Amino acid sequence: MRGIRTFLPEPVKKVIRFFRYGNERRKVVRELAVRRQQDKQIRDQYDRRCEKLIVFVVPGANWFTGEDVVTGGILSIASIYEETRKLEQEHGFQTLMVTGKNEYLLLKHTKFPNDITVFRFDQVFRYFTALKHLVIHIPDFMVIRMNPHLRREAAFLSRIKNLHLNILNQNIRLMPGRQAVLALQEITPHVTQTTAHEQYTTQEMRDKYGIPLHRLSVFGSPERYARRPFGEKENLIVLSPDFKPWKNEIIETIKKELPQFRFVVIEDMPYLAYLKNIGLAKFTITFGEGLDFYFIETIFSGGLGISLYNDEFFMDQFAALPGVFLSVDALRAGIVNFIRDMDHPASFAATNEQQFRAVATIYKYDEYVANIRKFYKADYTFK
Repeated sequence: MRGIRTFLPEPVKKVIRFFRYGNERRKVVRELAVRRQQDKQIRDQYDRRCEKLIVFVVPGANWFTGEDVVTGGILSIASIYEETRKLEQEHGFQTLMVTGKNEYLLLKHTKFPNDITVFRFDQVFRYFTALKHLVIHIPDFMVIRMNPHLRREAAFLSRIKNLHLNILNQNIRLMPGRQAVLALQEITPHVTQTTAHEQYTTQEMRDKYGIPLHRLSVFGSPERYARRPFGEKENLIVLSPDFKPWKNEIIETIKKELPQFRFVVIEDMPYLAYLKNIGLAKFTITFGEGLDFYFIETIFSGGLGISLYNDEFFMDQFAALPGVFLSVDALRAGIVNFIRDMDHPASFAATNEQQFRAVATIYKYDEYVANIRKFYKADYTFK
């Protein structure tokens, strides 16, 4: 049955899901209200005769709960959206956020502060009637599944004088292969990619995909955070939710050797609650990308980040940074002693300062905004 469903048209799949799953029936009812609000809000907020539009595509709501999901990637996209909107007087584009085609609808991200209305993909092609310039930002992991939906709008897109598709390369591990880029270039020759990490913003990456590459970076920078001293910290260790086969072993070892510490896993947590936890935590252990928001935001909040080094996200200089371990074996052998040694005001403050300098040299708000401005001027890092 699963194999047969693979070849069924999407409308047929929707009918099957409706009768088979209670969640699907609840979703249909829920989305009726969302659609009505989206139709009203687009009329209230946007000029349908506008000629220049920038669209950010994001994943949709959770199928089980109907709620939005907060991730570092979504926070990053929302930030780029907000900074893009601030520059509207410069570039002359209206700015819109939509969920991808066939994603579960949502009207607003509720788990982090923002004033962004989220529309649906189809509204771009049904509401706007005079577009001449269209930029669509697509997250790395959504490129392949968005391609056929863009192709179905070929008649609409062919009327647009300047169509620009940009891949938001936020995680090099999630970037599709070269063939996916070639498929986008069949829709328009103007395809680019923007990056979140300096490590893979290279000529080699530009040549690999054969399209202009530009570094945007991310919104994290020191002035956004309250940097708490050791005396205001609790015996709290924050854990990223990422899976690693050796993760539980590490946690159990710390619990056994350092029972004074409690743990909080960042999972299904509103962003402000997450910020509160990392503000109170002495340490955060990230099991994900390594040089990620868990690591960076903890350091900017006065804590110590603990991570496993990799050469996909970290620059070479991070290999010698305290708290960054070069292998799983080194992490196993050294993490307890690192936490124990750092659990003193002087060593804690000195190490936070060392980590702080390392990340503050890379993540600067003014540079981030300047990079966004350069992107819309086609002043790319690698053309």
